[in-house]
Amino acid sequence: EPLLRSLELDILFFTDLGFSTYDFVLPDLRTCAIQLTGWGGPHTSGLHSIDYYLSSTLLETSDHQAEYSEQLVLLDGLPGCVSAGDLQYRVLGRDYFLLPNDRLLLGCVQTFWKIHPDFDLILERIARRLPEALFVFVDCGVDTANQLFQQRLARRAPQATQQTLFLARCATADFLSLCDCLDLLLDTPYYGAGVTAYLSMYVGTPTVSFAGRRLRDRTVAGIYRYLGIEGAPVAASIPEYVEQVVALACDPGRRLALKQATVDAAHRLYDNLEYVRSFERFCESLLSPNPYGGREQSHQHGGE
Repeated sequence: EPLLRSLELDILFFTDLGFSTYDFVLPDLRTCAIQLTGWGGPHTSGLHSIDYYLSSTLLETSDHQAEYSEQLVLLDGLPGCVSAGDLQYRVLGRDYFLLPNDRLLLGCVQTFWKIHPDFDLILERIARRLPEALFVFVDCGVDTANQLFQQRLARRAPQATQQTLFLARCATADFLSLCDCLDLLLDTPYYGAGVTAYLSMYVGTPTVSFAGRRLRDRTVAGIYRYLGIEGAPVAASIPEYVEQVVALACDPGRRLALKQATVDAAHRLYDNLEYVRSFERFCESLLSPNPYGGREQSHQHGGE
C-alpha cells in the first residue's frame, strides 16, 4: 500500500479480481482515486471501491449495468490484444498425444471449475447420440479439482465417462497442436472460453458455442461474429447445442469448411489494437475536465 500511494497514480487497473481472497483487500484501501477492472475476471468484482468495469460493445450492452457494482463501460473491439508472436505452432499428429486415429474427437479444454453440472448432462446426451465419439479433457493442474470433476462426471454422465480421455496440461505450442488434432471443440455454458478461444481460433477447429448474453458466456460467439464466419456453430439453447454437435460430427466437409474459413480470418484477432486504443481514449477522458461517466464524486474523494 505505501508503495502504491507513493506512485501517486492517476488511474489503477486491477487485473483478474476474484481469483484470490487477497484481491478484495487492496482495492478497498483506495490507494488511487480512479480504480478500474475488466476482462480477466469476466464478471463484476462486487466492490464499490472499483469505479468502472471495462467490457466490449461486441459482447455486452448497457442493459447489463444491473449486473455490475461498477459503472459498466463498453469499449470498441474485442477485449485484450493477443500477440501473433506468442502463437508458436507446429503440426503434430494424433499419435503425439496418444490419441486414436479412428475416432471422432470432441475437445472440452476449459478448466474444470468453469464446467457447470448442466454440461455433464449435455455430454451424456451427445455420448448417446455419438457412441463412436471420444471426449478429450485437459487436466486443470490441480489434483483435487481433477478428481472431483471426474467423480462427478462418472456419477452424472456414465455413458460419456466411458467415452472420455484426460490429457495432461501442456504448453501453448502443444495446446495449439492438440486443438488442431481434434474434430470439434465444445464450449461450456454460463462460463465459456476466453483466452482458449483466441488460441484455438488460430488453428480453426470449429467450436460449438452458446449465444450467451454476457461477457463470460458469449466470447466465442462474439469472435465468430467479429470474424464474419458464416454458419458458425452458435446455439441459442441446450437442445440446439446438442443438435449442432451431432450435425457437425456427421459432416466432415462442413467441419473442414468452417476450419478453413476461421484460419483465413483469424489474423484479425492478433496484434489487434482496436480495444487498446479505445482503452487509452477512455483513460484520457477520465482525466479530462469533464470526466467520463457518473462517479465524479468518488474520483474527488477517493472513497476515504
